[in-house]
This record gives sequence, structure tokens and C-alpha cells, in this order.
Amino acid sequence: MAARVLNRKLEQFKIHAHVGRKPADYNQLFRGLTRLTPQQRELVSEDRLTAIPRLNVRQGIARLVALEGPVGLNPLVYSLEDQSERIQSLRRGEVVVSRTHAVIDMTTHDAVVEFNLRGAKARDIEAILQRAGRTIKGFERLDLALVPVVSEDFVGALDDFERIQSATVRLRRPNFDWSDVADGLTEAAARSEAQAANVEFTAGRGGSLDQADGVIGLLRRVARGRGPSAIEGASVVGRRGEDSGDTRVTLRGYTRHRRASLRRAPDGQAEEEGAFDALLEFESEIRAHQDSGDL
Repeated sequence: MAARVLNRKLEQFKIHAHVGRKPADYNQLFRGLTRLTPQQRELVSEDRLTAIPRLNVRQGIARLVALEGPVGLNPLVYSLEDQSERIQSLRRGEVVVSRTHAVIDMTTHDAVVEFNLRGAKARDIEAILQRAGRTIKGFERLDLALVPVVSEDFVGALDDFERIQSATVRLRRPNFDWSDVADGLTEAAARSEAQAANVEFTAGRGGSLDQADGVIGLLRRVARGRGPSAIEGASVVGRRGEDSGDTRVTLRGYTRHRRASLRRAPDGQAEEEGAFDALLEFESEIRAHQDSGDL
């Protein structure tokens, strides 16, 4: 018998959206997105469907359900009764999908996304929102990103390195502007009018990047909540004391999150009301910490 609950990781992101050089009006954007038909919030790429069939905004919070599944495949069903296998034929246009739930705060620009191993990920939601948003009048030049918020655990991962050989950082234009987080990295992006930028730092042969200043210092500040939310991704390669070879640590593995036990619906997916309750509870906790200055 299947368990009655699903253990899920709820991950925190920042949504960054621009129309040309100007920050997007989130309320206007999401009002427009809710008026689109479900078909306008679908994306089929390489025989894979991602879609946001349900999207609504209440009290400044967008709630959405994202679906993901393979197109053109009929599920293989196994019988526990006689150990037989059969292919379950689907009707034309049907796709077996998994559900992912997410909420986005229009004011703080925080997003909380349920991590579903078999379902749509934050990148999929980002892609659909941008593609659909560009069909709305006034948002034809929309650029939208969901940037992971880094956990302070990443500082501990950096502390484990005795020597850091290289660091690669991907920047994304923040909601405000590059100039508001100006430093050696973002200044060049601002002058270039870039929407995104990749920067790589490599130590000299046998040497190490400075572990307290420069790019590593920036990553430490970001992980402690004292740096820009413009960092979309980062990868650090170095040598730890107990290792004989190099180790790579990526920012993606240290997204700020919390664990939640969600009720399982009869279809085996997370029950929708309970999922949104857990997401909104985490979002409220994030807002409370921000208001108190803890984040």
C-alpha cells in the first residue's frame, strides 16, 4: 500500500523580470497571464510537454500548477496479481503527467517551488511564464528568470576547500538594476546592457583563488544573505584536504529550502490544497524573516 504522505522539498527562488531595460510590472504581467487560455501556457519541446493549466492571483500571491510529461508514449502497466505487463493506450492528445505546485509573491518577488523529481522544475516554469508573457501586449520583450536563493550551508562547503582552483559564476539582471549591486562583476554587465553574463576565474598553476575576497568573498556574502540576488548559478572547483582529486561544488545544490510532508491524492500526486498550504506557510516565513532583517 502506498504511503499516505509525500516528502517534498520546497525551494526558494527570486523572480526577476524585465521588459527591455525596465523592470516588469508584476501585477500587470500576472493579471495578463491569468487571462490567457491554458493552451497559451503550454510548451512542447523534444517530445516533452510542460504546461501551466491553472494560474490565479489572490491577495498579491500567484498560485500555479505546472504539469510535465512525455508526449507520444503509452504507459507500461505491471500487474501484481499475475505478474503480467501491458501497454495502456492513451487517447489522441493525452499525456501522462506529474504535477508541481508553486507560489510567487508579487511584492517581495519571492517564489517557492515544490521540487518534484518527476515533474516540472523551476526552469520549466520560468520558460513557460516567459514564453506566455511575451504574447501579452506590452510584454513582447519580456525576460524572466527564477534565480535560486542560496543557503548559508554553501559557506561551509567553501570552508572545506584548502585550495580553490576555479570559480564560474552566472549573473542574471536583478529586478532593480545592475548598478544597485555594482561591484567588479556586475559593473561590466551593466555597461554591456547584458541580460545575463558568465564569468570564470582561474587561479595560477598550483595557486588558489582568494578565499575571503573577490568572487569567493562575493559568494560567501550571497550565501549569508548580504549579497546580490543576481547570481543565477555558480560552480567552484578545488582541493579538499581528505581528497586526492579535485571536487566541484555547485550553487544549485545549496538552494534555500524546507522539507514538508504533503498529503497524497488518489492519483498518487501531492494533494493540491495541502501543497499550497505548505508553500504559503514557507513564503510567509520568508517574508517574516525579511521584515525582521534576518534574511
